[in-house]
Amino acid sequence: MRFSGKGKGPRDYDPLNLNSVVADVITQTRPLWKDESERTGAVIIIETDYSDGDLTTEANAAELRSVLYNIIKNSVHSMPGGGTLSFKTGKTGEGIYITVSDTGTGMDEETKTRIFQPFFTTKGFGQGMGLGMSTAYTIVKEHGGEIYVKATEPGKGTSIEIILPYSKEKEKTLKNIIPGYECPARVLWVDDEEMVRNAGKKQLEKLKHYADTAASGDEALNMLQSRQYDLMITDIGMPGMSGWQLAGKVRGKYPGMKVVVVTGWDTDVSNEDKEKYGIGYVLGKPVDLEQLNHLVAEVMQLKQK
Repeated sequence: MRFSGKGKGPRDYDPLNLNSVVADVITQTRPLWKDESERTGAVIIIETDYSDGDLTTEANAAELRSVLYNIIKNSVHSMPGGGTLSFKTGKTGEGIYITVSDTGTGMDEETKTRIFQPFFTTKGFGQGMGLGMSTAYTIVKEHGGEIYVKATEPGKGTSIEIILPYSKEKEKTLKNIIPGYECPARVLWVDDEEMVRNAGKKQLEKLKHYADTAASGDEALNMLQSRQYDLMITDIGMPGMSGWQLAGKVRGKYPGMKVVVVTGWDTDVSNEDKEKYGIGYVLGKPVDLEQLNHLVAEVMQLKQK
């Protein structure tokens, strides 16, 4: 019934801190990744990278733990000779996330596309009925979240990512404390990775701004010829034309538009680089919703002065 969408799980959701839930499940699954594995001579190393800040969502704790349990079980079974199982938490524009990665056997394309289907299994029915990941998918969807295969390659491991919405109290806080929340901006987000630029567009639309996306510097320049924007946000590391080169071409041609670069190594962006390419702001990855909203609000407030 739940797989078909006609049935629902328990709705008694409470505010939960994602880091705490992950830590609990790692401890609870110790018999899987340590005791059971070490009996066969395999050693699985656990690595954690917990993000600071408010990682609160509203969820049913038992069901969320069962989702992580099934992912961990699959990861452990994919590393019969041992390996590394890592957990990373953080925030995106859509909510909070947990990424579970292993160094196991990985998946081919067919397995990747079918992993969340009910009764699909690569282990044979002696080890399971193929309901673990499909149940995880159903639970995450019922919680208003997303679960997907972030990365996988045969022989090199798999990363599964879950994105869960912020708690309702967090959403209220965002609307109440951030200045300029009500001021709409026209923003062009440039990134060669489709998932990243679409996530950026969703972040901006969540904040009530108007957003377009471009997959390259050339596409962005073409769009700038026909449309007017208050702000351009661009990744630095893009093939063909880098974010620096794009900013350099934009500088002076569109003086009323501010340029923001997005980078995972923002500490290396010097004031000289900002001055040279006409960069107004730098955003670090992953882009935080509050940080993004403050930035856009500041741009709009400066334009109105």
